[in-house]
Amino acid sequence: MSSASRRFLSSAASPNTPDSSSEVWTGRVLTAISLVALTAAHLLVRFVRLSAWRDTLGSRRVHDRTPLTSPSDDDLRSALRIGDHIDRATWRLPFETRCLPRAVAAQWLLGTRAITSTLVLATHKTDRAGEHAFHAWVEIGETFVIGHCDRDAYRVIMAIDRTGASAADV
Repeated sequence: MSSASRRFLSSAASPNTPDSSSEVWTGRVLTAISLVALTAAHLLVRFVRLSAWRDTLGSRRVHDRTPLTSPSDDDLRSALRIGDHIDRATWRLPFETRCLPRAVAAQWLLGTRAITSTLVLATHKTDRAGEHAFHAWVEIGETFVIGHCDRDAYRVIMAIDRTGASAADV
């Protein structure tokens, strides 16, 4: 069996497997960028007041649960890929990252791709003292990029929108 037919059969068996070395390297670079963004977000969340860096995430608004825009298929695919690479990078860090640093990193990376997104900070409606008392997530449209949860179980404290700015604006 030729190497081309083996590659075709392996990609047919696993549709999420990259089919070229450039796609593999692109994924690795995106994971590395996610590692850097997660580390920076972790340090900011842990040591610096939110008010000092909140503007790097976008503009604050009263969250009325209506999506800003309906994302294009390409934006949705790119956003979900960013979320996957942030999750992958999380496992490679020597420290634990909670939902807020992950959401911050996602918001930053989506901004570099000019993808409109919303970072949501919320408190649980019934569990005020437990592990899930506070939560952060990023969504585009009505799709979670990172921080999947039951939206109805949380009361929104703050939503930060980042509209599709160019990479030069980020």
